[in-house]
Order: sequence, then C-alpha cells, then structure tokens
Amino acid sequence: MLNPLTRSGRLAFYGIPLSDGCLFTLMSDFSQLSFKKNPILSKRRAFDSKNEETFISGYSPSFSYSFDFSPSNPVHCDIANITDNELVGQDALRSIIIVDTYRSQNNARKYLCSVIPDVEGHDPDLYVFSGCFSCGGDTVSGDAVISQDGSNAVFVPSAV
Repeated sequence: MLNPLTRSGRLAFYGIPLSDGCLFTLMSDFSQLSFKKNPILSKRRAFDSKNEETFISGYSPSFSYSFDFSPSNPVHCDIANITDNELVGQDALRSIIIVDTYRSQNNARKYLCSVIPDVEGHDPDLYVFSGCFSCGGDTVSGDAVISQDGSNAVFVPSAV
C-alpha cells in the first residue's frame, strides 16, 4: 500500500529579521501556503523543422499565502507590519526555508522572497491577510536543524 505524503511532511520556516541575522520560525496557522514553480519557457524552431521546441530555461517560484491574523504569531505580525506600513525593496525581503521532513535528513531549500501583500480584512468574522512571496535569486540547498519543540530551525547550506 502507498504511503502518500501529508501536507505536514513539508514544513516552511520564515526568517524574522534580527539585528544579527534572522530567526527561522515555523509558519504555523496559515490557511493557505501553496508553492508554484512558475517555469520560464523558451521556444525555438530550427530552420529544417516544422515544429517548435519548448524547454524550461529557468524558474520563478512563488508561494501564495493566507492566514487569519493572530497577534501572538510572530510570522503573522511581521507580514502584517510589511502590509500595514507598505514596506518596499529590501525592507520587504524575507528568507523562507522549505523542509522535507519525510526524507532521512531534513532536506531543505532556502529562498529569498519579496513579501507581496494582496488582500486583507475580506472575511466578515476574522481578519485575514493574503498575498504571495515572490522568490528571487538562486535557491540554496541544504539541511535544516529543527528545534526540539518544532518552532524554529537553523539552515545549514550544502557544501559546494
């Protein structure tokens, strides 16, 4: 019988800025966190061919997010601060690591993302924030060391 991967087998940790780096904190209590690869396609056609070839020349990954705001959640508070104060440029950049806990070593990938707010307050009962994290630069592969309580992680890049 197959053992399908559950959503909880792939965790996301958000880099909350500190004066000496960042603290990767579990992205808990998100109602949506969908990853899109957004492949960049290139096309070409040789002179001796009727058909066009399409191939992937790169990726432009992004994450869609949505959460019911909780003032006790530090990740929610950081995203709300970016949204409320309409931060731009470097002030709206955050690192996110995705950890595959179903593998033998907490295999991880680190992305540098722009926090791009979209909609807030659209639910009549709860205050909801939504938007996307648009990733730029190169993805960094490595491993994650997750704290015993699961709330934080340290990213260790792979040796090149």
